[in-house]
Amino acid sequence: MKKKLIALLIAVLLIGSCVTVLAACSSNELVVWVGAESAPYYSKVLEKWAQDNDCKYKITVRGVDSSSAAGTISNDAQAGPAIFTIPHDNLGKLIGANPILAAFTD
Repeated sequence: MKKKLIALLIAVLLIGSCVTVLAACSSNELVVWVGAESAPYYSKVLEKWAQDNDCKYKITVRGVDSSSAAGTISNDAQAGPAIFTIPHDNLGKLIGANPILAAFTD
């Protein structure tokens, strides 16, 4: 339960920060990649968050294989989503390979 609460808090913080950044962009969709097993949970939580916060963006949650997502993002960060989750053992490689990526450490 505690892990889900932490995941929810991180998701809300990430969405909030991305919505702020997207205010200057022309796209009205925010894409989030999560592990395939977590997609239904994130979809439900983010849909409620968007409704509660009068979000002007369409939030799309896509369940993906986390390992292949890391490969896609390390090759071309712009081919990936605005927000993604990956196993922690790939994080250092991604940040080192692409300077536009940054980790949330809280």
